[in-house]
Amino acid sequence: MCGSPSAAPVDVASQYCSFVSSLLDRFPQVAAVNIWNEANLAHFWRQQFNRNGSSAAPAAYEALMPRCYDAIKSRHPSVRVLTSLSPRGNDNPHARSNISHSVKSFVAKMGLAYRRSHRRARIFDAWGQNVYGSSSKERPWVRHRLDIGEGDYARLLSYLSAAFRGTRQPVPGQKDVRIWYLEDVFQTGVGAKRSFYGNTETDRGVVAPVGGRVSQASQLTDAIRLAYCQPAVGGFFNFLLADESSLHDWQSGILFADWAPKPSYQGLKDVIAEVNSGRVNCAKLGARIKALGR
Repeated sequence: MCGSPSAAPVDVASQYCSFVSSLLDRFPQVAAVNIWNEANLAHFWRQQFNRNGSSAAPAAYEALMPRCYDAIKSRHPSVRVLTSLSPRGNDNPHARSNISHSVKSFVAKMGLAYRRSHRRARIFDAWGQNVYGSSSKERPWVRHRLDIGEGDYARLLSYLSAAFRGTRQPVPGQKDVRIWYLEDVFQTGVGAKRSFYGNTETDRGVVAPVGGRVSQASQLTDAIRLAYCQPAVGGFFNFLLADESSLHDWQSGILFADWAPKPSYQGLKDVIAEVNSGRVNCAKLGARIKALGR
């Protein structure tokens, strides 16, 4: 839940957290909420750095999390409270665009702020991490040097363990705390549905909904199976449900802009059923990834 970047609740944390809790009063069916969105990007959270170039956002976000955690849990103890980070960041306070923290830097500084607070309770129930790759054609298991995708699961766990080990904040895999992949993105072409969309496509790497070596259906199937086979992962969300109608935006839904199902819709249903019945063969998936190469 977030507003404009300049509205990041640094000085109004109590009001923001009370607002989130009030929404849960109105919508009791909500089971989980992520606090703000991609707090490591200036596109969503300002300021990322102080005027002297020192880091600002991780400590400010860490200060927000317990406020919201306590406000939510006092009235809605069963609601799970999540973080939200982008997979990418440059750690450059003087960048011309995308002033941001990498996940590694943000997690480390957030953990340091948590330790300095001497808090004796957790501040999140699940680590919310966006994991979309550099393009819709990039396979879910690809490993990166700095970015965090699904293939970087072990590295993300190592960052979280180093940041919170020995504190009252369990890391994913401990107790009931898990990683939730809040956004994964595989954009498709719109084909015969072009009349329901405006503007022109800006993504040169869109995939077909089905068919060919790589499609939205195959990418989602592989991504969800991979998440299932990562023991500390507890959730996976495809971004979006339905396409946005401007081609400048996201066409990664499993529904077209007119809400008609894409051909990939059935593939998503099938893999969800496979997961729910415990039929995912992780050994077979691992062998296939090794054969295809990372």
